[in-house]
Amino acid sequence: MLVTTKSTNDPLFFLHHCMIDFMWETWRLSKQSRSQRENDYPMDNINCSSQSHFSRSIMVPFSPMVNLDGLSNKYTDNLYSYAPRPTCSSANRNCGSKYLFCHGTQFICISRIRAGFPCDPSRYGEINFSAAGCKCSTRGSP
Repeated sequence: MLVTTKSTNDPLFFLHHCMIDFMWETWRLSKQSRSQRENDYPMDNINCSSQSHFSRSIMVPFSPMVNLDGLSNKYTDNLYSYAPRPTCSSANRNCGSKYLFCHGTQFICISRIRAGFPCDPSRYGEINFSAAGCKCSTRGSP
C-alpha cells in the first residue's frame, strides 16, 4: 500500500478500508442525525482540496454519481451493516471467535497470533497457543 497509485490493487487495501469504513460509520451513527449523515459534506474550497473532492464532482469511475452520493444512508439501509466489535470483560472472557482471546488485564479482544511477537502464553494470560494449534514464526523461519 506504500505506492498510492497502485495501492487499490493490494489485497490489504480492502481490509484496511473495511476497518476505516467501519470506524467512519461508527462515528457517523454516534455523532450525526440521519439527515446530517447524508448532507454534512465539507464546503467546496479550492484552498483545502482539489475540485475532484467537491461535493458535486463526479465520483470517478462511478459516473453519474457525485461525491455527496457516497454519504447516502441507502448503503447501510439496504446493502450492508456492521457487526459490533467483539468485547470481553472479567465476567465474560469469550470474544466469540476462535481467532481471538480476551487479554487478561486489559479485557480487550486481541488476535491469538501476532506476527513478530513471542508465542509465550505467559505474556498474554492463560491462553494456550499449542492447544489452539497455533505457531508463531517470523518470515523465513521454519
